[in-house]
Amino acid sequence: TFRNNVFDHSVSMDDVEISEPLDSQIGASLQAAQIAPVNEKLGHLKKTEELLLDREGGAHLIDNFLDEMLQFAASPNPAIKCFVLSFIEKACKKDAEVLRKAVLTISYFLMDENEGRNVQVVKKAMLTYTNIYSIALRWAVSRKTDSDVEQCWDRFSALKARVMFHIDSDNEGIRTRAIKFLEMVVVAQSNKTEQSEVNSKHLMNIGEIPRDHRYISFRKMLSESQHSMQSLIDQTTLPHISSQNLLTVMAAICNIARQRPEFLSRVVGAIDVLQVNLPPTLGTSQVKAVRKELKMHLLRLMKHPAVVPHAQKIATLLSDLGTSQAEIQKVMPAEAKRKQSAPLKEEEPAMKKRRDQPSSNALDDDDDEEEDDVADKITMDSAIDVTQNFIFSRLNHRIVTNLVIISLATLPDVMPPAFQSTFTPIASAGSDNQRQRLARMMAAQATSMGVGPGAEMVKRQKLEALKERAVARNEGAIIPPTPAHFAKTETGKPPVKRVPAKVNVILPPPMAPPTSKTKVQMNIVTNCKEMSKEEREKLFILTLDRLMQSEKRAQQGGAAMAQHKILVRLVSRFYEKNDHLEEKLVNFIIEQHKSRSELALLWVSEMYAQYHGFSLCFAKSHTDGKLTQGERLVRYNKVLVLLLRSLFERELHKETLFHKILLEAPLLTPDALSFLKLACVDSVFGAFAITTLRELVLTRCRQRSELLQLLFHLTFYERVEVRSQSVETVKELFELPYMRECVREEVERQLEDCTKDIPPEHFFTEDSQRVWKASVYKAALTLPMATLSHDHSLIHLVARVFAKSSSNDFKLTIMRHIESAVKAMGQSSEELLRLLEECPQGAESLVARIVHLLTERAPATPEIVHRLKKLHDTRHTDVRSLLPILPGLAKEDILHLLPKFVINATMAKSFGQAVKRILSAKNSESGQFSLSPTELIVEYHKIDAKTTEEKKLLREHVRTLMTAHRSMTKEVISSGIEELLRETPVPLLLFHTIVVVYELHNPLHAFLSNVLHKLITRDLWKETEEYERDFIAALVAMPDISYQVALTNLDLDDLKKVMDSTKEDVPALLRAALPTLSTHQQRSVSDGVLSVMGVKERPCDIRDREREKDRKERDERREKERDRDGRERRGGERRERDEKRDKERSSRRSYAIGDR
Repeated sequence: TFRNNVFDHSVSMDDVEISEPLDSQIGASLQAAQIAPVNEKLGHLKKTEELLLDREGGAHLIDNFLDEMLQFAASPNPAIKCFVLSFIEKACKKDAEVLRKAVLTISYFLMDENEGRNVQVVKKAMLTYTNIYSIALRWAVSRKTDSDVEQCWDRFSALKARVMFHIDSDNEGIRTRAIKFLEMVVVAQSNKTEQSEVNSKHLMNIGEIPRDHRYISFRKMLSESQHSMQSLIDQTTLPHISSQNLLTVMAAICNIARQRPEFLSRVVGAIDVLQVNLPPTLGTSQVKAVRKELKMHLLRLMKHPAVVPHAQKIATLLSDLGTSQAEIQKVMPAEAKRKQSAPLKEEEPAMKKRRDQPSSNALDDDDDEEEDDVADKITMDSAIDVTQNFIFSRLNHRIVTNLVIISLATLPDVMPPAFQSTFTPIASAGSDNQRQRLARMMAAQATSMGVGPGAEMVKRQKLEALKERAVARNEGAIIPPTPAHFAKTETGKPPVKRVPAKVNVILPPPMAPPTSKTKVQMNIVTNCKEMSKEEREKLFILTLDRLMQSEKRAQQGGAAMAQHKILVRLVSRFYEKNDHLEEKLVNFIIEQHKSRSELALLWVSEMYAQYHGFSLCFAKSHTDGKLTQGERLVRYNKVLVLLLRSLFERELHKETLFHKILLEAPLLTPDALSFLKLACVDSVFGAFAITTLRELVLTRCRQRSELLQLLFHLTFYERVEVRSQSVETVKELFELPYMRECVREEVERQLEDCTKDIPPEHFFTEDSQRVWKASVYKAALTLPMATLSHDHSLIHLVARVFAKSSSNDFKLTIMRHIESAVKAMGQSSEELLRLLEECPQGAESLVARIVHLLTERAPATPEIVHRLKKLHDTRHTDVRSLLPILPGLAKEDILHLLPKFVINATMAKSFGQAVKRILSAKNSESGQFSLSPTELIVEYHKIDAKTTEEKKLLREHVRTLMTAHRSMTKEVISSGIEELLRETPVPLLLFHTIVVVYELHNPLHAFLSNVLHKLITRDLWKETEEYERDFIAALVAMPDISYQVALTNLDLDDLKKVMDSTKEDVPALLRAALPTLSTHQQRSVSDGVLSVMGVKERPCDIRDREREKDRKERDERREKERDRDGRERRGGERRERDEKRDKERSSRRSYAIGDR
């Protein structure tokens, strides 16, 4: 039905979108593979591989599902394991990051026990490793700063040694894979030139490795390629090698020669030797196959552009293999055809060529194994050259004829099949080239058998070298050991016993049969001579040197820890005083301190074990052979300090080893801590050492107090960077709950030290005079102030020390540097409130300073106001301590305290600040100002000043009152003066206040004039002499307004009194003020007053008279103008009449003339 409905609606399956996310498909396929039987599991895995690697968008999901894919490596089925290896190879080609996890899986497959279980898996693992080696190397080169990639590469390097070890495997297939891997190593770790054959795989070459790479050594990689190439060439000389592996080796070295022409000469030489020394185990067909392969590879080499210098030699080899001259000429490069070299020059001895043309493959002089291998090769080639020259010079007709006659007696009756199958007629018999070739073949065979002048020369050279080494050792020189093959056995597995890889081994000379002698029984006691002390010490040193030189072999063989233990025990357990051996071991450690840190730590641990008696150093100076505990501690300290000092003197205190020794040493002695302190104050790397010190404080419980003291001492250092970082470290430690008590104890101790008469020694970083100074106090208080914000309870300790100290410098330093800590605490701190209640005797000023700092930007809380007021009442503290809480006090309290700020000379300086406080903030409880500005003015004038000094202070601070705060506006001031006028009696200070307001506010002059008028009309100024004096002084001080009021309101007697009480020229001032009065006011001035003033006539009368005179003059002018205007008007009218009459006359005359 469904199908019919679908077709009825013309809908196909292509139109129905059935899709599922790719990750869901992969997850489902993996889940199916996990539960499927073995025969179906592989199908699901291949589907998963196709989704991840072939589908679009699947590559970015590889990392998500890589762990699940690698889990199948644990499957017992070899096919599944091989599939996992194949997947790893494909995934690495897609994304090299897969190597991070894949290396562990490949390492598992290459383990020794897997070789015996399933050869197929091991071979597949080796093939996978070979194919991804170039990818891994390029990936590691590109990530030279990634520590994870470095660890991954270290595992790859370990795998490399494991694969190389299989070159001697009993299994031919595994051996074949190892040969192919060595080929990959040589190609990837050697130089690519312009003449290199192009490879489609884009393999790595050593030119891509930078010389400054952090963990991949350029020279080491180059050395490995040389060793690997030599190992491949050595395989061609093995007498027991199978035909399969021989063909593989031939293909490998010829492929290397084509891709890396630098090896071309070595490959041609190897083929030359191989062609005449085929393994005897090969059958006839196998020999034919080998010779055919040799011919094919040589023909391919002949086409290479870099073969020109070797073309003649290859042509000779091809000729020996049965190649016709036409075939040779066909493949020979044109340049080689043009170059006609002399035979002697073409066949020049290899040794001479090396002297004239140094090899481009020279390796690092420091690599002993590489030098020895190259030296051995040169020696062997030189022996063949010497023997070749010897034979060539004697290949005359007579000797050749005798050789042929002698060999006829040993010829078999029937030609051997092998000879018959490989024999080719000699095309150029008797020529110089053929003679050179024959001499070379005979020389190679003779040298391999240890006969001939070349072999004798090698024996003499080796004997002389042996003697020289023995003499050098007797003289104390360090002679490197004879290098062995670089592929060592792992985990102590004995190497497989095989015939040596080199055929051309030098055999010892034959010895004459020993003559019969009487057997004497060996007695080791009587025959051995006791060595002298010098000999024993020399042998001991040689042993130590030999162990140090065998480090690389020990690491390759998995015996690195054993080697370290032997070194440490040799140095530490046999001599109680061995400075020379210790220096040698220290230098050995420091030479490669990054890789020998474990040796240094093992040495320190050994000395600590001896200190506690867990191990023993035999002491000849003691009868019981045991050192005392004190002596053992000295030896431990000596080794620890020797390591640290050596690192520090070489400026290696920035390296990991220096800090690792400090962090992992079982016990840090005072001498060791002194080097830690030196590292902490280093100008460049001091931060690293301080971090190490921090870790030590956290981890060393028993030495925590000592370490904290060192950290605290650094806070006194003169450099700001060291001091600030030390303080920050202490603050970090203080925040840790389990460290707080320890740090607090050190802070308390440092605060207590500040009360001593002489500062402690650690307060000074230089040898200066130990005297208390402000700078010393400041440095000593840095830490307590820094930790105060984290532990508020320290404020009580600071207060106690403040009260206890008698030094004003110390108290001032606390006052100045407590600001940031107190502000961080805040007004809500419980410890701070408790300090206000339980303030130590003598710390009241500190409490006042604290409250002042807390109330700079915010009003005091009621709790602080209440406690500080209570402290003031009980202790009768300085009233200035209440300044911060004045806004929070009640009105009555402020009025009670106000006189203390004014009439006390000591406190009077703070009056302005008190006014600001009162008028700036509202009461926190009521929400209103405790005193308004008007009330403050009135209450200020009510202050009862009894003494002359108090009255003077009261007068002086009127101006401060009027200008202390912006709320003192002219309206407020005028309102305050009005209120004061209503007081009975009027405050005497009002007269001075009027003068101050007159000077400060010009707009209030009219208001002040009215105030004076009221004071005069009410006779308030006549109450006492003081009132009269202050009133007259006010009149004199305000001449612009006061004398106008005086003229209108004072009678003659009062004015005379004013004139008599002042030295001012009052009449002149009155005369100047008189014109400013209105006419009514001037007329109210009596004549008596005018006479006293010296004025005969009032200005208003004079003004009126002048005005009348001006009026009369104006009227006269107006009359005259009026008469003049009348006359002018009448004259005008007369002129108009005359003009009119003249016009009429002329018009009549005109009419008469017209009629006529």
